[in-house]
Amino acid sequence: MPVDIHARQPVENARADLLRRVLHDYGDEECATILRILKAAIGPDSKVVIMEVVLDDLGTSGSPFWYAMDMAMMGIGGKERTGAEGSGMGGFACWAGLELDLHVETRTF
Repeated sequence: MPVDIHARQPVENARADLLRRVLHDYGDEECATILRILKAAIGPDSKVVIMEVVLDDLGTSGSPFWYAMDMAMMGIGGKERTGAEGSGMGGFACWAGLELDLHVETRTF
């Protein structure tokens, strides 16, 4: 179900909310705001699933595509983030008052 991530969520207490490749479109403060809005709609047993690319902290491995994507994201105020920058280790979740239950790294390409 498509929703406006900048407005109060129409569905409350959903079992799960999925944000896939959304947060990379925004700066750090905007990401925290988006998650705070979402937090207001979730219930005590709800899960928020965040699927984002997490770049290598040193920039020495992985596909050059993602580093080029980071340059493209700068044009709209977003960025691909490293684990140290927060998205990979639940930084945004903490900023929004959410608790990180699980962090899973997968290979992209």
